[in-house]
Amino acid sequence: WSKAIQYPATGCHLNYIQQTIDSGYILTGMVGAAGPPYSRICVAKLDLNGNLQWSTILTNTDAINEGYSIKQTPDSGYIVTGWLQNNSPQYWDAFLLKLSDSGSVSWSKRYHINSTDICSGNDIEIENDGYLCYLNFGTLLKTDFLVNILWNKSFSFSSGPPSYIY
Repeated sequence: WSKAIQYPATGCHLNYIQQTIDSGYILTGMVGAAGPPYSRICVAKLDLNGNLQWSTILTNTDAINEGYSIKQTPDSGYIVTGWLQNNSPQYWDAFLLKLSDSGSVSWSKRYHINSTDICSGNDIEIENDGYLCYLNFGTLLKTDFLVNILWNKSFSFSSGPPSYIY
């Protein structure tokens, strides 16, 4: 099958798709808008044949909002990470967002871990005791299921000559 998901917006950009326990699919990304906020987080749930079951568009700031990764949680809900940008004052925050199995917001939390102006959630893993989120610039954020920070670690990689794979 092949399906087109239509949002009433200036553009749609999907970043992540995962198969769900019911053999359907969950997607996240962003939809554009002509005015502030200029992009909004979109989440869509498809059945196993690609038919839209539900979708939601979410925003938290006056500039840009984008979902980068989504995973299904053990309670059949969904956890989303990505970034939120404000214009005034300008800053970017990572976020964790929990959705129910029907797409309603259970909770959300913003994080600004590193010392740069930009902090974004790029991927998330569900572990036995909470969430492990990969933030930009080599930072890992570990939270419990109540999204309290347990630890965060930044890693730097050597800047030596690259190794080539042939």
